[in-house]
Amino acid sequence: MKALRVLEGVNVYIHSVGFIKRLGELTNLRKLGMLFVNSDADEEWEEKYGEIVSSIYKLTRANLDSLHIHTVNEPPELLDSLSKEHPEPLGLRELVIEGGDVSGLAAWWGLLVNLQKLLFCAYERVSEEDVETLRSLPDLKYLCIHLWDAPDDPEVKAPLERATKAHPNRPKLVWIDEY
Repeated sequence: MKALRVLEGVNVYIHSVGFIKRLGELTNLRKLGMLFVNSDADEEWEEKYGEIVSSIYKLTRANLDSLHIHTVNEPPELLDSLSKEHPEPLGLRELVIEGGDVSGLAAWWGLLVNLQKLLFCAYERVSEEDVETLRSLPDLKYLCIHLWDAPDDPEVKAPLERATKAHPNRPKLVWIDEY
């Protein structure tokens, strides 16, 4: 199993703490897809959450370059925890965060200096601070955003469109209308 390069659909809360801890030993893993379903959380959820943060850190220090996080009824705070415990940059080139609202991106943007592709969801709008922080991602080439409550509002989209045009790489900006 140590030779595994892609692992998707890992529902973190239904697995044991030991399983989550051993994920960090899959040092050849290039792509990891995780699911956080709040209703699946048990009494060990905090310990599991801590172990997944530790495992992701270990994997990004090895070969992990693509991380997909899907949340159901839970805010995606994983990167907040990761940035607090391990503030040094990660090697991720692709980050996909689906299911929940992502805000406060600026707090962990610095972890993603190698990021080339970013997909995330937001409610109503993306903060000015988050828009400005996009410029600190020097390798960004592809930005895909789904706005839950304002998908067609030009006032909401305009700051992100200006930010991508001002970015040195001029990343491709894609709006997802339906999710």
